[in-house]
Amino acid sequence: MNWMLEHGVKSIILACCLMVLNSCGSGAVSSSSNPALALTLSPATATAYPGVPLTFSIAGGGARGPYQLTSSNASLLEVPTAAVNDTQISLTPSSVSAQQSVTITVRDQAGATATSAVAIQPNLINGDITITGTAPPEFPACAGAGFICSGQSGTASLTVSAGGSTASRNVRFDVVQGAFKFPTDVAQTTFANTITVRSDETGKAVAIIRADTGALPQIATIRITDVLTGAFRTATFIIKQPSIGTGQFTTVPPEWKISGAFVNECPGGDVDFLIFGGTPPYAIRSSAIQFATPSPTLTAVENPSKFTAH
Repeated sequence: MNWMLEHGVKSIILACCLMVLNSCGSGAVSSSSNPALALTLSPATATAYPGVPLTFSIAGGGARGPYQLTSSNASLLEVPTAAVNDTQISLTPSSVSAQQSVTITVRDQAGATATSAVAIQPNLINGDITITGTAPPEFPACAGAGFICSGQSGTASLTVSAGGSTASRNVRFDVVQGAFKFPTDVAQTTFANTITVRSDETGKAVAIIRADTGALPQIATIRITDVLTGAFRTATFIIKQPSIGTGQFTTVPPEWKISGAFVNECPGGDVDFLIFGGTPPYAIRSSAIQFATPSPTLTAVENPSKFTAH
């Protein structure tokens, strides 16, 4: 009996030891909580741009928070005045006209410190966005700066102008709000909410925009971003409905001439027309159905409305 009791006690002690070892795992300690590792603030060096958040990570040093952050120039790169517990901190640089250097320092509760050297570059996207409506002669009120008319096209442009190489940069245009899109083909048959273009030799980037057919008067918002740096600007413009005299309506283009390749040979192809003014829907008919067939023959209740001659 005594032998069995003694053996049982040893077994219990052994089991307890195994449980302790298993609970400890492999004995490895993560890099973020290992006090033997130096406190670090990464990236140790960085290039930042005004208005574009820059994220820092704190690691090592036993993760002894909360952490106190300081900036060598708080007017250019401001840090929280109170201590923080987060190990990831996002800071946003202020505007600069020339490159400026700022040092960010983090201090943990044990007194260890780490630094990051930040070079703040001038924002490449620092010019004004220009919106210009384009329209046929029948609608002079739809051609101008700051607006486009429903169903009409225009341009959005911005010059990447400050510092560095501004030519041949990828510049992205985005619809933030409003009834407009970017044509992705020359014929303007397919559209997207975002498009990327290359700036020209002067740094100017231009994209075609088109207001939705029948769009109600509204304020629209567009954003233009330098893809490499993430720097961006936004602007608002007006989408308005085209107007002509009361009770009048017109088609754009007013006429279209197509010539065949050879004498006595009819050309092929389609022509798209827009109808402005009047009261939709519009009934469409052809005086020579054998040569030009309209489709649809009754338009939707939109102003402007669209039909195609085949």
